Amino acid sequence: MRRESQLRSERKALVILLAALLLAVPACGGDDPEASPLENLELVAVDFELNSIVIENTGEDMVRTEGLWAYRDGEQFRFNIFIIEPRASILFSMRRLGDISTSGGELALALSENFDDPDSLLEYVAWGEDGFELAATATEAGLWPPDLGTVDAPPGSLILIRVDPTGTGPLAWQASDEID
Repeated sequence: MRRESQLRSERKALVILLAALLLAVPACGGDDPEASPLENLELVAVDFELNSIVIENTGEDMVRTEGLWAYRDGEQFRFNIFIIEPRASILFSMRRLGDISTSGGELALALSENFDDPDSLLEYVAWGEDGFELAATATEAGLWPPDLGTVDAPPGSLILIRVDPTGTGPLAWQASDEID
């Protein structure tokens, strides 16, 4: 039991170190008027252990986060402005919106604070029990198929990973109890 706890602590330290390294590389920076639109950003992971999300710039150009909003279970915030380099992934803490739990939740990225507008939604994921506030809007936006439910995130899951970057809904996501 002690060895398992030590391995978990070491894994958590490694993830924190990797996140710090990701943030230290030129993935974040100053202003760039040539930056691509926010539509090039993709939500690729929800980390329950670190209470964070991972966003990737899938485009060929830099993306400036100005105007990007996050929503989680009725709470929202606007991201600070920085640049995400092409093909870079960034880990963002979601602590200001409370704890992310495997028991259930939903998370969305949007172009404005109006999360009820399907044209504003960029990304959406829901896990756990059905009945989420933004599910209908995400369905209308084409981000979440109707009547498929949510991603199964059993207790002990450490992370939700988007395993199908072109897919939508719960079939595009997978819970894992390992962080590679």
